[in-house]
Amino acid sequence: MTKWYAHAKININMSAGNFEYEASSKAADVKAAVPEKCQDCPNICDIVKHLASLETASELVVDASMSDEVQEIIADIMQTTGMPEHVARGFAQEKMKDIRRDAGDALDKVDAEFEKKTGEISELTSDCPGTLKLRAKDKLGRSILVAICSSPTLLPNDVPWRHENVHINRSPFSNKKA
Repeated sequence: MTKWYAHAKININMSAGNFEYEASSKAADVKAAVPEKCQDCPNICDIVKHLASLETASELVVDASMSDEVQEIIADIMQTTGMPEHVARGFAQEKMKDIRRDAGDALDKVDAEFEKKTGEISELTSDCPGTLKLRAKDKLGRSILVAICSSPTLLPNDVPWRHENVHINRSPFSNKKA
């Protein structure tokens, strides 16, 4: 059985005990598909970082579920309790099946979150005129560039102030005297 998850193509052959995957960075693919006008949007950047962290977590789950070392550790622990080696090995093999099943369930949840976040990107960028950029100089003479998401999906609310994601780029201090 082959299944595509958010981060990788997963090839599973449970009857033979194989659990292999081919990694691919879909978070990078999503970032590349974002329109140029929204590439430096702080909201998009946060979502892509979240997707990259999901990929990393997924890879760790897959690696742990495929690890012969994990199976050996389980068997060794069971042997320290007095379980005979052949029974401990069989127990460890059964536990690895459980771990692999749980890993598949976890990857399904990650995949659903990935789809939700890519939907949020589509919603934010669909009618967006592009990132709003504001330039100013502070009292210390530094040039400040602020980037703000200007997507129409971010509607104003009833409060006069709200906290939102922004990117701020501060230039070094100016050597010129005022």
